[in-house]
Amino acid sequence: MSVIDAAYAAEGTPASEAGLLPGDVVASIDGTPVVTLDLVAMREMLRHEVGTRLVLGIVRDGVPLDVTLVLRELLWRRA
Repeated sequence: MSVIDAAYAAEGTPASEAGLLPGDVVASIDGTPVVTLDLVAMREMLRHEVGTRLVLGIVRDGVPLDVTLVLRELLWRRA
């Protein structure tokens, strides 16, 4: 996988609370470039206990930034 484009961060999710915006490109997870990960490895990197902090390296409008996600249990509503 080359990069992850943030198309949408639903309100109230760890991604929105960390400040991810549409168009942000996630380039690394806890310092590991996503280009080195397949989908299974990436999913495993994002699966941790509630309260775990993950640092995402993102690129916004060509500027590299780090944002911190605090993982929590998500409750999804079905339509």
